[in-house]
Amino acid sequence: MRIVGKLFAVVTAPVLALIAYGIYLEWNVKRWDARIDALCAANGGRDVALRLYETALAPDTKEYFAENQTGRSLVVPSRRDGEALGTRFPYVFETRVVEVLRSNDPSVVKFTERIVRASDNKHLAERFGYQRSGGG
Repeated sequence: MRIVGKLFAVVTAPVLALIAYGIYLEWNVKRWDARIDALCAANGGRDVALRLYETALAPDTKEYFAENQTGRSLVVPSRRDGEALGTRFPYVFETRVVEVLRSNDPSVVKFTERIVRASDNKHLAERFGYQRSGGG
């Protein structure tokens, strides 16, 4: 009987530890999701406000428009910060991490998405957002 009790304790302790760790991870993810929601609300709403600096018409070229079943949709090519894509793309899309709020699991970053005129690198529009990755 004593062997069965010891075996039960040896098997149950790790299982209980794993369950407790899983509960902690779930709580931590929910806590960071709530914090991201609060940061977004403080910055102008759940989707974080779009700032429009200048309007421009997209060129009517095949590079900028993708054909799909319901019609045409605008596709702005992405580039890394400062990278040149050539003259056929006068407008480009850039995504940049502004701040790392948490680097370990779950990781949380504040980022910005920008539409940039390639000729002079002027920002035409930008949007800030937050992203959580990992943790479930």
